[in-house]
Amino acid sequence: MPFHHHREISPMSAAVRARDWTRALEEKEARRRGLSVKDARAVVARKIGATVAALEHVGRGRAKRITVDLFARLRSLIIDELQREITAAQHEIEIARKAGLDGDCPEMAALEAGAAAARRLMGREP
Repeated sequence: MPFHHHREISPMSAAVRARDWTRALEEKEARRRGLSVKDARAVVARKIGATVAALEHVGRGRAKRITVDLFARLRSLIIDELQREITAAQHEIEIARKAGLDGDCPEMAALEAGAAAARRLMGREP
């Protein structure tokens, strides 16, 4: 679900979106660093300038409203993460093409689908 600057969203929608972003960021950080989700939460909290308790509150869906500032910081970090994934997928696609990997093979399709999914989430359809 892409975020559009001109569209207003309800406080509950913002809370749900922030919850989803928080969970995704924590899971990605945990996988990348080999941490537990709890330890990854501290890393994500540091990156966005929030307390671990505040991030846990949002990530568990307890927050009914999210401040504009916290929402913007989460949004910025998830966009950075998605851009990093797009860049990595595009790099892998380029390597696969140079190695002569057939464009119809499942591996290539998976790489291209991953890059397309990240672009869609950012509202940047190819």
